[in-house]
Amino acid sequence: MHTKLRYTVACLAAVLLLSCMVTLNAYAQGGASRWPAQRRYEKTDDFSKTLNLTPEQQEKIKKQQSMNREKGAELRNKLRDKMLELREELEKPQINKDRVNVLVAEIKTLTGEQLEQRVDNIISMKQILTPEQFKKLHEKKKEKDKEKKKERRAG
Repeated sequence: MHTKLRYTVACLAAVLLLSCMVTLNAYAQGGASRWPAQRRYEKTDDFSKTLNLTPEQQEKIKKQQSMNREKGAELRNKLRDKMLELREELEKPQINKDRVNVLVAEIKTLTGEQLEQRVDNIISMKQILTPEQFKKLHEKKKEKDKEKKKERRAG
Protein backbone atom coordinates (compact mmCIF):
# COMPACT_ATOMS: atom_id res chain seq x y z
CA MET A 1 0.00 0.00 0.00
CA HIS A 2 2.78 2.37 0.90
CA THR A 3 4.53 1.84 -2.47
CA LYS A 4 1.30 2.55 -4.38
CA LEU A 5 1.02 5.90 -2.64
CA ARG A 6 4.64 6.73 -3.47
CA TYR A 7 4.08 5.71 -7.10
CA THR A 8 0.92 7.89 -7.34
CA VAL A 9 2.66 10.89 -5.80
CA ALA A 10 5.63 10.46 -8.15
CA CYS A 11 3.32 10.26 -11.19
CA LEU A 12 1.41 13.37 -10.11
CA ALA A 13 4.66 15.26 -9.57
CA ALA A 14 5.90 14.24 -13.04
CA VAL A 15 2.61 15.37 -14.66
CA LEU A 16 2.72 18.67 -12.78
CA LEU A 17 6.35 19.26 -13.75
CA LEU A 18 5.60 18.43 -17.40
CA SER A 19 2.60 20.78 -17.52
CA CYS A 20 4.68 23.59 -15.99
CA MET A 21 7.41 23.06 -18.58
CA VAL A 22 4.89 23.16 -21.45
CA THR A 23 3.33 26.36 -20.10
CA LEU A 24 6.69 28.04 -19.61
CA ASN A 25 7.81 26.97 -23.08
CA ALA A 26 4.66 28.44 -24.67
CA TYR A 27 5.17 31.65 -22.71
CA ALA A 28 8.84 31.88 -23.72
CA GLN A 29 7.92 31.47 -27.39
CA GLY A 30 5.41 34.30 -27.21
CA GLY A 31 2.28 32.23 -26.99
CA ALA A 32 -1.23 33.42 -26.21
CA SER A 33 -0.60 33.10 -22.48
CA ARG A 34 1.08 36.55 -22.32
CA TRP A 35 -0.75 39.40 -20.68
CA PRO A 36 -2.24 42.12 -22.94
CA ALA A 37 -0.21 44.81 -21.19
CA GLN A 38 2.98 42.89 -21.91
CA ARG A 39 2.04 42.48 -25.59
CA ARG A 40 1.34 46.24 -25.77
CA TYR A 41 4.72 46.97 -24.18
CA GLU A 42 6.50 44.64 -26.63
CA LYS A 43 4.61 46.19 -29.55
CA THR A 44 5.68 49.66 -28.42
CA ASP A 45 9.25 48.47 -27.99
CA ASP A 46 9.28 46.98 -31.52
CA PHE A 47 7.75 50.20 -32.83
CA SER A 48 10.48 52.25 -31.15
CA LYS A 49 13.26 50.02 -32.47
CA THR A 50 11.85 49.88 -36.01
CA LEU A 51 11.61 53.66 -36.27
CA ASN A 52 14.76 54.37 -34.19
CA LEU A 53 12.87 56.74 -31.92
CA THR A 54 14.68 59.03 -29.53
CA PRO A 55 13.63 58.94 -25.87
CA GLU A 56 12.03 62.36 -26.35
CA GLN A 57 9.98 61.09 -29.31
CA GLN A 58 8.95 58.03 -27.32
CA GLU A 59 7.70 60.21 -24.47
CA LYS A 60 5.76 62.52 -26.80
CA ILE A 61 4.16 59.55 -28.56
CA LYS A 62 3.23 57.92 -25.24
CA LYS A 63 1.48 61.10 -24.09
CA GLN A 64 -0.31 61.46 -27.41
CA GLN A 65 -1.44 57.83 -27.45
CA SER A 66 -2.71 58.11 -23.89
CA MET A 67 -4.77 61.20 -24.72
CA ASN A 68 -6.05 59.59 -27.94
CA ARG A 69 -7.04 56.42 -26.10
CA GLU A 70 -9.06 58.38 -23.54
CA LYS A 71 -10.74 60.66 -26.07
CA GLY A 72 -11.34 57.76 -28.47
CA ALA A 73 -12.97 55.66 -25.77
CA GLU A 74 -15.19 58.59 -24.80
CA LEU A 75 -16.26 59.16 -28.41
CA ARG A 76 -16.90 55.44 -29.00
CA ASN A 77 -19.03 55.23 -25.86
CA LYS A 78 -21.07 58.29 -26.83
CA LEU A 79 -21.52 56.97 -30.38
CA ARG A 80 -22.55 53.53 -29.10
CA ASP A 81 -25.11 55.12 -26.76
CA LYS A 82 -26.58 57.29 -29.54
CA MET A 83 -26.78 54.32 -31.90
CA LEU A 84 -28.57 52.35 -29.20
CA GLU A 85 -31.01 55.23 -28.65
CA LEU A 86 -31.64 55.42 -32.39
CA ARG A 87 -32.25 51.68 -32.61
CA GLU A 88 -34.68 51.85 -29.67
CA GLU A 89 -36.48 54.81 -31.23
CA LEU A 90 -36.82 53.00 -34.55
CA GLU A 91 -38.20 49.89 -32.84
CA LYS A 92 -41.06 51.79 -31.21
CA PRO A 93 -44.53 51.31 -32.71
CA GLN A 94 -44.90 55.07 -33.22
CA ILE A 95 -41.72 56.65 -34.53
CA ASN A 96 -40.95 60.21 -33.48
CA LYS A 97 -39.34 61.50 -36.68
CA ASP A 98 -38.03 64.65 -34.99
CA ARG A 99 -36.27 62.59 -32.30
CA VAL A 100 -34.82 60.28 -34.98
CA ASN A 101 -33.49 63.29 -36.92
CA VAL A 102 -31.88 64.70 -33.77
CA LEU A 103 -30.20 61.37 -33.02
CA VAL A 104 -28.97 61.03 -36.61
CA ALA A 105 -27.49 64.54 -36.44
CA GLU A 106 -25.74 63.72 -33.15
CA ILE A 107 -24.36 60.48 -34.64
CA LYS A 108 -23.04 62.41 -37.65
CA THR A 109 -21.36 64.91 -35.33
CA LEU A 110 -19.71 62.17 -33.26
CA THR A 111 -18.55 60.36 -36.40
CA GLY A 112 -17.07 63.64 -37.64
CA GLU A 113 -15.28 64.09 -34.31
CA GLN A 114 -13.79 60.61 -34.67
CA LEU A 115 -12.49 61.51 -38.12
CA GLU A 116 -11.05 64.77 -36.79
CA GLN A 117 -9.29 62.87 -34.02
CA ARG A 118 -7.72 60.47 -36.55
CA VAL A 119 -6.52 63.37 -38.70
CA ASP A 120 -5.17 65.23 -35.66
CA ASN A 121 -3.33 62.05 -34.64
CA ILE A 122 -1.69 61.80 -38.06
CA ILE A 123 -0.71 65.46 -38.02
CA SER A 124 0.82 65.23 -34.55
CA MET A 125 2.71 62.05 -35.53
CA LYS A 126 4.12 63.93 -38.52
CA GLN A 127 5.25 66.67 -36.16
CA ILE A 128 6.93 64.21 -33.77
CA LEU A 129 8.57 61.92 -36.34
CA THR A 130 11.14 62.72 -38.97
CA PRO A 131 9.99 62.34 -42.61
CA GLU A 132 11.92 59.04 -42.87
CA GLN A 133 10.37 57.69 -39.68
CA PHE A 134 6.90 58.69 -40.81
CA LYS A 135 7.47 56.97 -44.17
CA LYS A 136 8.55 53.78 -42.36
CA LEU A 137 5.48 54.00 -40.14
CA HIS A 138 3.21 54.44 -43.15
CA GLU A 139 4.78 51.46 -44.95
CA LYS A 140 4.47 49.31 -41.82
CA LYS A 141 0.78 50.23 -41.55
CA LYS A 142 0.19 49.28 -45.20
CA GLU A 143 1.79 45.88 -44.57
CA LYS A 144 -0.34 45.34 -41.49
CA ASP A 145 -3.51 46.30 -43.40
CA LYS A 146 -2.65 43.79 -46.15
CA GLU A 147 -2.18 41.06 -43.53
CA LYS A 148 -5.54 41.88 -41.96
CA LYS A 149 -7.25 41.70 -45.37
CA LYS A 150 -5.70 38.29 -46.01
CA GLU A 151 -6.86 37.06 -42.59
CA ARG A 152 -10.40 38.28 -43.25
CA ARG A 153 -10.50 36.52 -46.61
CA ALA A 154 -9.13 33.31 -45.14
CA GLY A 155 -11.35 33.41 -42.05
